[in-house]
Amino acid sequence: MTSRSSWYRLFTGFAVASIMGGCSMWGSGGVRLAHESSPSEANTNPSRLPSGADVFRVETDSVVRIVDLSFDVFRADLPLAHGRDSRKIWNHVDEMRMDSALTALFMKNGLRIGITPTGSWPAILAVLEAMQAKTFKSILAPPRGAPLLIKAGSVAERESVFTYAAGGRLVGKTFNGGEKLISLDYVFQPQFGGSTELQVGFEVRHDKGVMTWTRDGGVIRQVPSYDRHVFAGLVARLTVESGQCLVIGPSEEASIESLIGGRFLSI
Repeated sequence: MTSRSSWYRLFTGFAVASIMGGCSMWGSGGVRLAHESSPSEANTNPSRLPSGADVFRVETDSVVRIVDLSFDVFRADLPLAHGRDSRKIWNHVDEMRMDSALTALFMKNGLRIGITPTGSWPAILAVLEAMQAKTFKSILAPPRGAPLLIKAGSVAERESVFTYAAGGRLVGKTFNGGEKLISLDYVFQPQFGGSTELQVGFEVRHDKGVMTWTRDGGVIRQVPSYDRHVFAGLVARLTVESGQCLVIGPSEEASIESLIGGRFLSI
């Protein structure tokens, strides 16, 4: 079965840290501290706060700093007619940050994930320009207590998504609507030069149309209630160092419309 679309999407992004409590920094090319105490000055120990995944407490002998993360997200819509040319992008991406079997499983499902240094951006942008890709850039700051969710598209009524499991079995699920989301959960590690541990996942989320009560940072508020389906067999865990970017895009198998890569990354 061929894809219903003549365009595919490629996502790249990196985290930007803002350190509160007297020090702050907004920059590009990865995550780093605005100021780091030397080992003789302090014992730096990051930890998650109870309020969420995107806030961390950095303790020194004399100061506690709160670190907020935002993400620069770059999206490129690639014409299918230039599919072979798109392979040149992946010449600049390290796809072996995961176990080789998991990398192969992602590709079988129509997905490619890897890390690239920001120094490779000129070459990647040159490829995209030659392909006449449509490009978009945004800054996303997830709510405290939640991963970053990147909307990949809407689910059509009675739309089915198929995935290959690690053992080779093909399984599918049919949805009656909702949003296709790429989920990024993360842990910022200033003691390792500002690297970020990322967990990349894929899910379909459908708003139930009702509100529920939740406690957030000591405040009780109403939030929407969702039905969620997480594709648990396709979870990538990678470390992004300062000056590096995460890249998510389609493999050749995304031309099979019903596979998750075709469903999430075709337009």
